[in-house]
Amino acid sequence: MRWRLVLGALVAVVLALPAGAAAGPQTRARAEQHESGYWTPDRMQRARPLELQRTREGGARLRLRTHVPFTSGEVANPTAFPNSTNGRLFGTLAGFGPFSCSATVLDTRSGRVILTAGHCVFDPFTGRFAKRFAFVPGYIDGTAPLGTWRWTSARTTEKWVRRANSNFDFAAIKLGKQGGNPVEAVTGGRPLAVNQPRNQGYLAYGYPAAFAGGERMWACLSGYGGKDPRPFRKGRPPSAIGCDMTGGASGGGWTTTAGVASVSSFGYRSHPNIVYGPYLGRNAARLVRRIQK
Repeated sequence: MRWRLVLGALVAVVLALPAGAAAGPQTRARAEQHESGYWTPDRMQRARPLELQRTREGGARLRLRTHVPFTSGEVANPTAFPNSTNGRLFGTLAGFGPFSCSATVLDTRSGRVILTAGHCVFDPFTGRFAKRFAFVPGYIDGTAPLGTWRWTSARTTEKWVRRANSNFDFAAIKLGKQGGNPVEAVTGGRPLAVNQPRNQGYLAYGYPAAFAGGERMWACLSGYGGKDPRPFRKGRPPSAIGCDMTGGASGGGWTTTAGVASVSSFGYRSHPNIVYGPYLGRNAARLVRRIQK
């Protein structure tokens, strides 16, 4: 399977992974002290949106629903709960530089965990974790109305690290405290919703570059659009929704009445306005438990 990891409109790197390309199942990274102060407002606005696109879809044209009804628009009040649990995630990747994704604050015991996409945390092509993570809930036009939260550690799945398996393209990041408070005390949190029925409504959040340059929170409301027609063999296939969000929305939470049931992961270039997200099961629950230790 071949991938294209896209930063901005024109910069692209092809990810062609042979078996075992990543060196060892290193699924966790930790922050370093010298990262403090890196994310200035100027750097945040210049960060390029990260996007993952599937290529070589083979027979997908014959089996993929090419239209999934949806509505989308800017989130009117990004600092009001539950919108406040969503935010823009910043980091740096070797060879790419500063990038942006999206993430959601989970309701957890520690109150310090956000959920995002695996490709926002680890690049299987280089075998390296991203660094200098900073999360800005309610981000709008270069401002951080609910603060800028630094990371302490990040964890993703072994199957994403070893195989770039999109069935497992999710990750968790543990944030530091501010004034003794965890991020959830400021933003609120959404439950992690695992083993959920696929056929239900989803409200997906993110910061897509195609709308206001990624400077505003966006949302898509959609029903279930079917399973990925070309899934990896290991794990449950990703789900589809209708959505026009593009690069920068990666990692944004798909919320249901039960909580966060998926994150924006990838799309097929030949099928616009359809976004895929991994099905979250016991692997996701275990990931969140482990990062709080």
